[in-house]
Amino acid sequence: MELENQRNRESEASEIGAKATNVASFMLVAKLLSVLFNGAAFIIVARILGPSVYGVYTLAIAVVGVFGAFGDFGISSALSKFLAEYAQKKKYARIESLVSNSIAIMLIGAGIFTALAILFSGLAAQYSFHNVSDSLIIQVAAFTIILGALFGASYVGLIGLGNGKYVAISVGAQSLVQAIFTIGLALLGFGAFAPIYGLIIGFTVGFAVVMFAIFRRSGLKIRLVRPKIKEMRGIMDFALPLALYNLVTNIVNNFSYIVLGIFATTAVIGNFGIASKTGSILEILTAAITTTLLPTFSRALANKNTSAKISKFYNYSVSFSFVLIGPMVLLLAILSIQFSYTIFSGIYTLAPLYISLMCIGILIGIPGGYASTLLISANKVKTVFKYNLLISAVQAILLLALVPLFTGFGLALLIFIIVPAMVSIFFVAKAELIFKMKIETRKIARIVIANLISVAFVVPLMLIITNNFILLLIAAMIEQAVIYPIILALSKGIVAKDVDLLKRITAKIPIGGKVLAIMADYSSRFIR
Repeated sequence: MELENQRNRESEASEIGAKATNVASFMLVAKLLSVLFNGAAFIIVARILGPSVYGVYTLAIAVVGVFGAFGDFGISSALSKFLAEYAQKKKYARIESLVSNSIAIMLIGAGIFTALAILFSGLAAQYSFHNVSDSLIIQVAAFTIILGALFGASYVGLIGLGNGKYVAISVGAQSLVQAIFTIGLALLGFGAFAPIYGLIIGFTVGFAVVMFAIFRRSGLKIRLVRPKIKEMRGIMDFALPLALYNLVTNIVNNFSYIVLGIFATTAVIGNFGIASKTGSILEILTAAITTTLLPTFSRALANKNTSAKISKFYNYSVSFSFVLIGPMVLLLAILSIQFSYTIFSGIYTLAPLYISLMCIGILIGIPGGYASTLLISANKVKTVFKYNLLISAVQAILLLALVPLFTGFGLALLIFIIVPAMVSIFFVAKAELIFKMKIETRKIARIVIANLISVAFVVPLMLIITNNFILLLIAAMIEQAVIYPIILALSKGIVAKDVDLLKRITAKIPIGGKVLAIMADYSSRFIR
């Protein structure tokens, strides 16, 4: 009997993992489309605008970000968690109510802060740009508050429903439209307004596609219902701590740009903005995993038979993230000059240093980011808020110390290294305590060592190919594709059972599964 129950638990956990993997594969495609379209627009527009004008755009978005500090009011996490649970239990009436009331909350909340940003745009322009006439760019950028909140939360809701196909379609549509308008308007001479208009139009189109998918193509036959104050309060009981977290962290993060603007020129801000934007594009890959983790953890925790598998889900998520993302970001860190000068041109002279720090920070923050998601899925939102409040307080204190002394380097060190380190230290420790988890530190260490050894093989190439950055970048990527799987296997960063797991999972992935399977087979040949 016990053996049968164990098999049932394994089957349920496997089903949850397979469903999450299927959605994650579509999510990865969506994010890759976003990287492709927005990345191309980012590169072209950065070259057209130059450091100073791009710095104006970066600063305008930062100022608006202070007003939109609540973000989506924690609604995206609420949708991701509860839609997954309701869909698992087939509570379709609850889905209708949740979606309708969530939209109402965002329209009211984000609408108020959009209006406030427009109202105080003159005052904000005076202190941030030192020119009241620049208030128009803040007024236009203010509309990204409400539209960004609606699109961001709604497509995460699709993930909660397990509709991976339309996640890819909606994110792809938003990214493509944004890229087209951003590039086109930049070429027409709209300056710093070009990427802002691109954001506004892209968010609008993306939200429209998501709404069509939820109400017309979800297969659940749901509809909009009249919002109710009681239901909205219930949602906010869960979301409010996350909204407060967004408030604190977004204010501190966006205020960081304003502080940098006091002590540095817009050209320095432009260089930092380049690194930050590059980081946000790279984090799209980790976000594809993170966004699907919340509903995965929620489904597992909703089922007592599979809640014991949480530790395995977490460790596999962290390990495979390091396996897949580690070599890419470390390669970018060591070749940051060649990458930045090739992609953005040599006029962004400070960007390579900032990019290197950003790459290291991405790896440092992976364990903490996933642990935070796990805590949220278990309704530990107050705990998440408490720790983020502490982190933001430390960040604010260090901001006033590091930026006046080291300007852009000080901010990069704070944002890209110190903050991710604090996130991982606090949240991993708390997750271990609450869930009685044992983090597989040795396995993660072996993977990181494999990453470092693999990247070290690029150094001879850097000494040989000195005058052709494009050739060096291509040669380094080919070398890593050949060498890294070998070193990963020899260092036991990946073992036979990991390869078997990858094969079982990739067999159920409709997109990219064969490529991952080939990579797993190649690495398995060197396992001892």
